[in-house]
Amino acid sequence: MRGKAWMKRTTLGMFLVSLIGITVISGCGSATDAGETAATPVESSAQDGESDSMEASKSDADPNGENAEREHSPLYISENVVKRDGSTAAKTDIAADLPLLSKVDAWPEEVVEREPYDTEMTGCVGGYFLIPMDGGIYRYKEYSSSDEAMTAQGISLATDELIFTCTENGISENYDYEIYSLKAYPDKDLLLANCVGHGSIILSHAPAQRIRDGELEDAQENDFVIRKNGSVISGKELWQAFCGKVAQGQPAVVRLGYYYTLEKRNMSEELREAEKADFPCLFLQQLYYDGSSFTLSPVHKLGEEYVIYEKPQIDSPERTYSCLMHYADEAENAFTSYVSYDKYVLTNNDQVTWKELQQSTLSSVSGYIQHQEVYGEYVWKEGMEQ
Repeated sequence: MRGKAWMKRTTLGMFLVSLIGITVISGCGSATDAGETAATPVESSAQDGESDSMEASKSDADPNGENAEREHSPLYISENVVKRDGSTAAKTDIAADLPLLSKVDAWPEEVVEREPYDTEMTGCVGGYFLIPMDGGIYRYKEYSSSDEAMTAQGISLATDELIFTCTENGISENYDYEIYSLKAYPDKDLLLANCVGHGSIILSHAPAQRIRDGELEDAQENDFVIRKNGSVISGKELWQAFCGKVAQGQPAVVRLGYYYTLEKRNMSEELREAEKADFPCLFLQQLYYDGSSFTLSPVHKLGEEYVIYEKPQIDSPERTYSCLMHYADEAENAFTSYVSYDKYVLTNNDQVTWKELQQSTLSSVSGYIQHQEVYGEYVWKEGMEQ
């Protein structure tokens, strides 16, 4: 296998990393560094009557918590929330009315027809291969680089015709590719890319991943809390209801949607060209609190129903966490696109700070700390709305 490491990248993974530059607020425990925001876990303890009445009065006067010491407390949760039809309901009613999504055993068979990609570029672009054939240009991505894995799947490496050659410009050297069709796959859904002097990989067709018309609106109507490019745009009351039940130690469930667009993205023109067919995109999850731990599961739409698969794919596994941390603060410096942030993050450490989580993501020395941001709210600078 060639010396260059393959970068396995998903669209969601790329944006989760890019959102680190949007730095958000919330914390638990005490701050360890001077000036560092303290973190606060969402604690599962009921308040006494005096605290309840004080909190209710705060919520009435400042329902969004805009004047609160946000770095030390979760979002204020109003005793009543306004539902989509204009009626009001107690905060616990929403969470109680939201059922756990059904689980199904296996991924359905899906036939994806190969379609030309709308571009004039060819070659290795933004981690994809843009290959001219059959009168059009088609987008492919890495499927496997392991001979053993390919053999186990019954994929023959016997090649047919040479389709295309291209060069990828690396940091220290260039990589020359010869793209072949496979005899066992005449429809060219799978191709073999021979990296001269380094080894071979299997490529698979990479169809456009953008959402269909009405898909975002359907998720909103089905009670998903939607974040656009990191910041919540709908369903805030559902999140507040979820936090209210968690704070009381009651089982609760909330549905989460992550909606991404290409506007104002800091990326090269080549990468933008390679990924433009994947936007806008929408990723869905279910967060379930059983009274002691949090389970985050990928959600998929099967026909008209939203479901969770019993055995999720490797690139979107189900994960369990022990803590829901709240981080809130003003912008760290004058160069950010926001004024302040308010976020909730799943972790397994109720003392970890947001700064430590960031450092673990960016540094190969300290070691990565498993975490997942599940809710974010930003106040953007004028003209910087995402």
